[in-house]
Amino acid sequence: MNIKVKTTMAFTVFGLLYTIAAIVMPKAAIGNPMAPKIFPLVLGIGLTVLGVLYTLKEYKIWQAEVAAGTIKKITPEKQEVENKTNKLIKLTAAAGIGYAAVFEHLGYVISTILFIGIVMFALNGKKKWKTCVIVSVVFSVVVYLIFSNLLAIPLPKIPILDI
Repeated sequence: MNIKVKTTMAFTVFGLLYTIAAIVMPKAAIGNPMAPKIFPLVLGIGLTVLGVLYTLKEYKIWQAEVAAGTIKKITPEKQEVENKTNKLIKLTAAAGIGYAAVFEHLGYVISTILFIGIVMFALNGKKKWKTCVIVSVVFSVVVYLIFSNLLAIPLPKIPILDI
């Protein structure tokens, strides 16, 4: 199978998981008990249905290419770019999961610095380490100050420093 078929299958599975998560959400204590579930359910079901339809479409296209023998061969250069892209996608996904895992424990500033730093180092390499560090620190601190001071929206504080 080609990457498009695999990707659409992944979106379909994500839609199913999202729908299941919406179903098990607690009901509202007051008012309409189903109100908090309506939008997530519509979103999850829509994503699942569209994912299935798109998967079927891409699978038919892939089958036609296989039958016609028109699948393009991948050159070594293109394979190298594809491998690098796949590594970046995996690293970013792992960094996002790690970010979600440490967000409450390390606070917004430290966890965001780590997340942005990891992604920037992966994209820019070690040669531009100063830029990666400066951007990740400045972005995290400025966004924290904007949310906490100007918008009065609390973000998780740094537990060690309580700021």
